[in-house]
Amino acid sequence: IFFIMSFKTALQRDLDRFYKALSNDDFNIREVTKGALSQARAKLNPWAFRRLNEVAVAGFYSEASYYVWHGMRVLAVDGSRLMLPRHETVIEEFGEHSFGPKADSKRSMAICSMLYDVLNHLTIDSEIAPYSASERDLLMLHLEKVNSGDILLLDRGYPCFWLLFLLKAKGIEFCVRLKDNWWLEVNEFRKSPEREKVVKFNLPKKDREKLSEHQEIWERELECRLVKVELDNGEIEILCTSLLDSQKYDAEEFGGLYHLRWNEEEAYKLLKSRVELEAFSGKTAKAVKQDFHAKVFLMTMCAAYAHPIEEKVKAEYEADKQEGKHGQKINKTNALAMMMDMAIPMFIKKKFSEALNAFDDLVYKTREVERPGRKLPRLKKPKKPHYMNYKPI
Repeated sequence: IFFIMSFKTALQRDLDRFYKALSNDDFNIREVTKGALSQARAKLNPWAFRRLNEVAVAGFYSEASYYVWHGMRVLAVDGSRLMLPRHETVIEEFGEHSFGPKADSKRSMAICSMLYDVLNHLTIDSEIAPYSASERDLLMLHLEKVNSGDILLLDRGYPCFWLLFLLKAKGIEFCVRLKDNWWLEVNEFRKSPEREKVVKFNLPKKDREKLSEHQEIWERELECRLVKVELDNGEIEILCTSLLDSQKYDAEEFGGLYHLRWNEEEAYKLLKSRVELEAFSGKTAKAVKQDFHAKVFLMTMCAAYAHPIEEKVKAEYEADKQEGKHGQKINKTNALAMMMDMAIPMFIKKKFSEALNAFDDLVYKTREVERPGRKLPRLKKPKKPHYMNYKPI
């Protein structure tokens, strides 16, 4: 619970405040030292948080009336990089890379990846690996959690012929964006007046080794549908999908479907900017993995508990839309803060009903107006590192 609650200050101050909340005392008390915590966390396998996340996800899909698109779960995979603390165990496990104009600034970096339900805002699976790993390698690990009949959204960095064949062999539908210069067929389609086109292609011989477990598809032709989507700024996106039925899946729907992938970008913003994942509570490689999977579990619990409130707010949105009013949505940052506040009362003091009722009430009352067509330029600023030795009070 301590790691899930996402404290931001020095470890000893966080521990004192944690035990103050446990004891309902007026003042901070010293029950556990930071040295004792460091020794104890060395025995805690980060897998525990991954397993908790699996249980939460399984419970959600078995009990909730979750959102789907044409009867399919809409899943997306995307990666992000993390700046890690400098420690010998981190360097040993995640490596070290040179940055700066003269490549003389040494940093340890990691790449993380999430399999994300973009309609229900749920992280189904998460991976963290050395920065030298590829996002496509991490995607392969996620595929174990993707069911036949789900639809997978991928950006331009993922598509390759063997991957499309593999998804088809597993019964996974897909909608992926293609690079302009990746395939001659794409360039020709972009220049043509056609809005959509069905294409067929074979698996290149050089890729057969990657699909050695699926030899039955080597000689088959893969049939895909290319769809042209024009963005508001005039840019053209070329999407490739396994959904061939143009009567059931109209070409006009795919722009909105692919745009749902942005919800995973928003999840990363919550994870890195609101929860401040990179302000790690420890320096070791094990501490890094504990914090990563604990924070992912926190977001999953928050999404699951907030789901009924989101359903209620969306139902009100439809009514407001008919009256010409702007709809509303819950404030996810506030929901995460509430989730941290209710961790001790709910999981340690066992006040389940009181905690959930308070969560529902405050999340429902803290809403933001949705303004259609509101867009702001995406500003990229240099990342400011979190310093282990100079934490806020």
